[in-house]
Amino acid sequence: MPFNNQEFLKFAKEWDFPVTTTSPLYPQTNVQVERFVGIIKTAMKKSQDPNIAILQYRNTPINNLKYSPAQLLFNRRLRDNIPTLKINLKPAIPAKARQELQSRQQK
Repeated sequence: MPFNNQEFLKFAKEWDFPVTTTSPLYPQTNVQVERFVGIIKTAMKKSQDPNIAILQYRNTPINNLKYSPAQLLFNRRLRDNIPTLKINLKPAIPAKARQELQSRQQK
């Protein structure tokens, strides 16, 4: 693991996040990351502007969860080239998003 040194482990402990190792030669162990990489590669190939492709991904709601990654991170939708009402761009904390994510992870 490239981040398996004392400095990184100390950083992880200070910021209170777990360090999980997976096999680099066996990508099936990291299914979610592999799926995400596939989605981004497809979007980059189809899009003329890679920044727009990533912006659209960030604004697209996650399956079975009615919030987009941007809404979960910034508490609002990001402005893109698709017309939207100004009220949709105002900050709003996604109701029960954390509980929904935790219940999905426990299944």
